[in-house]
Amino acid sequence: MTFPSFRASVCNAATSRRLQWVTGVLPLPPVDPGAGGDWTGRFVPDVPGGGGGLDYEVVVGGPVGVRGRLAHVRMPLEAVSKVTGTIRLFPAARPAPVPHYEHKGEAIAAGFGFAVSGVVYRDPVLTVVRVARREGRFVQEGFLYVYADAAHVPFELWAVHSDSTTQELEAGGAFALEHPGVYVHVRWAKARGGQAPRWTGDRWRVELLGPEVFGDAQGFAWVGSFLQYADVEPHSPAAETLLAEMQAPAQLMVEGASWGPLWGPFGVVPKLNPAEDRPERGHGEAAAAEGHLRFLALAARPRGPWEPVPLGLNPHAGSTGDQQDFGTSKLAPALSVRGGNPLHLEEALFSVIAEAQRPTHFREADGSKVRAAEHPLWVVWSGRTHYHPDVSKDRLGKAPWMPSFEAHGWGGKDNQHWSSLNLCGLYQLTGSQLLRSLIEDEVELYLAGQTVDPRLPTTGRDAPRAVGRTLLTACWLWLCTGRADLKQRILDRVRVSVAAAPAFQRPDWQVRTLERNGPDGRVLGGRWPFWVGWNEALAAPGLWAVHRLFGAEDGTARALAKMSAYTVVRYGFFRRSGETWWRIANGVRYLVDAEEGKALPAEAYDDPGQVEDAGGGFLPWAYAAARVALRIAQEDGDAEDVVQRAGSIVAQIEASRQPELGFTRFDEWLAL
Repeated sequence: MTFPSFRASVCNAATSRRLQWVTGVLPLPPVDPGAGGDWTGRFVPDVPGGGGGLDYEVVVGGPVGVRGRLAHVRMPLEAVSKVTGTIRLFPAARPAPVPHYEHKGEAIAAGFGFAVSGVVYRDPVLTVVRVARREGRFVQEGFLYVYADAAHVPFELWAVHSDSTTQELEAGGAFALEHPGVYVHVRWAKARGGQAPRWTGDRWRVELLGPEVFGDAQGFAWVGSFLQYADVEPHSPAAETLLAEMQAPAQLMVEGASWGPLWGPFGVVPKLNPAEDRPERGHGEAAAAEGHLRFLALAARPRGPWEPVPLGLNPHAGSTGDQQDFGTSKLAPALSVRGGNPLHLEEALFSVIAEAQRPTHFREADGSKVRAAEHPLWVVWSGRTHYHPDVSKDRLGKAPWMPSFEAHGWGGKDNQHWSSLNLCGLYQLTGSQLLRSLIEDEVELYLAGQTVDPRLPTTGRDAPRAVGRTLLTACWLWLCTGRADLKQRILDRVRVSVAAAPAFQRPDWQVRTLERNGPDGRVLGGRWPFWVGWNEALAAPGLWAVHRLFGAEDGTARALAKMSAYTVVRYGFFRRSGETWWRIANGVRYLVDAEEGKALPAEAYDDPGQVEDAGGGFLPWAYAAARVALRIAQEDGDAEDVVQRAGSIVAQIEASRQPELGFTRFDEWLAL
């Protein structure tokens, strides 16, 4: 019998040795293997003696989303080292005992003035304790990671200004932690507006932030470790581990090739650029090291707490143009390196926790999350309560027509730019409870904003890119949570909102788009109604993601993807006369009245006044539509012209990959 195995790496970026449990996520659906009851395993380094031994125990824990399981390996790690090997699983003879370590978390929490609100996770190695408190108009929530036999307790903490008992939209806040016996290490403090810990004479104190003005539902997050130096002998392995923890956490990561079909909605991991995927570059190791040096320089530089971060969406998500979070899959610098690149998990976390800074984290008076199911009249638009009191009759305690407020340039995510792929991908690789909390907030925004009530304007499908991006993000959110209410809303949105497109009811039309626009002076000189090729193409990733996850239950998403993608391939991609390369349209004249649904004659594609080129930079954005059209046409066997045309388009875009060193975003668009 064959049992699961995964290629993985364990990394210590610190300049001190360490001996500890190291945690990561295995691509293993949370289902028991059968007769054995559960999994156990060993981590076998490629180089005998790597880490000091031949192999090491692997403890498999609980679920992370719908396709992952937490796992821990305890091993010694040399300073600045990476040990690559294979995790081999086999059925356990009996379930491992699960001890209770929450008392240690309770003691630490009490010293900082937090109340323990419960245990959110427990396995034989790790207990995660949730702590919380409300101070005035701020809710603080944290997670303490208590490991067996460890003198350090990693923590995640965030504060949110949200108070439904007042109509005020701003509040000043300053945050600090202090404890009489525990040293507090906050990662990247200098780069996020904080200060180094200091001894006040009877306790350690660290200034986290402030004083700062927070907007309504705006937060800020911190990660680090509580270090219990009083519990360890000087110069012991435990003392060395604490010293290492002050520099960087140890990381365990399974490489992308082992995730394979379980990664994301499409089961495709971004590839490594061929120029980087060479022995002399260590198959991505050189790029990983170079990228980490750039990150260390960034993290060491004093920065304002609200500055933009390298990864993810812009603070103002509605910004025009490309944004780093866009694509079909993210985290290529982590996934595409041979053996995996755990260093990038730290780099990504620096950016992803800034999602807390969006004014979109709504809380009840008791500090709990606002749940859409408990507020059926609450309607969200761009991550905020809808501005119109007739649309959102539930104002969460705020006045109608809320004025603007200080949020330091951070805002919610509008439908046309809603993307959370870094956030969701990093959660699936780490199992972080803080990231899960951020994800749960986004699920509530989706349920309250992606409505299906025909009386609400938020039930409209919006632009094709809104269809694609919201559905793709929702599918990633579902992979992280497995929530049945989210799945149902995704399917309902497709059936109620997207399928309401008039073209979906007209199979006799040639041009069957999700959207057509009236004359606009920015496109085709303002002379004609039009549709946008690259915009229509961006619907494909979201619709195809829904089909990939839920198509066995409902075929509507596939039918819509077929309609839209076939139209893009046939009439949105084009060549001028005499050309051999494909273009994607920024505007295609849309025929109306008696000619509605008909395609332009071939000669119109030589006329920039009727078909406007978007430029080569939009081709990766449109790639998914060509790939989806090709796949469907091959499966259905009903459109040989689409097979030939889409195959040529896909080949051209893939061949345009430049031989660049380092990690490029190009392949994050092609992971489909």
